[in-house]
Amino acid sequence: MAKKLFSTVLGLVLVLGWWTLRDKIWGGPSTAAASDRIPAKVWEGGNVITIDVESTDPAILRVLFEASTRNNGKAVRSLDTYEKVSAGSHSWTVDVPAAVGGDLEFEADHPKPGSHLKWTVRSGSRILAQDDDTLKEPLQGNEAFFLKFDADDFASNEASE
Repeated sequence: MAKKLFSTVLGLVLVLGWWTLRDKIWGGPSTAAASDRIPAKVWEGGNVITIDVESTDPAILRVLFEASTRNNGKAVRSLDTYEKVSAGSHSWTVDVPAAVGGDLEFEADHPKPGSHLKWTVRSGSRILAQDDDTLKEPLQGNEAFFLKFDADDFASNEASE
């Protein structure tokens, strides 16, 4: 009985030790986090992006921040954020480190024909994305009405392909 308990505890200690060492020595899996607010600062910051949106309906802004400076282009750390907003104009200024990109999506909640979405995404004074769309027909089944922008690095002015 004591031998079995000792083996179980030893196994647990070895597994936890392996996970700890793997993450510290080899970088381990990407570090991912989530938030229900768009943050004013992501990690250590360094470059300012501004997101200005307008919607005739309640909407949700989703922003996935990903740092991929190591690990052969695979995300080293990521932060998945979203914020629900009422109809109208809203703005966020986010301090983001260099070499951090990601995906932005602004989606209307229960839109109807005539619903309107508009946004401008800036890095400093450079416009990274600017779009304006009006829903012309009712949505069908699994359709959504949204604006989308992807960037490899928010500090640069080039979108992802």
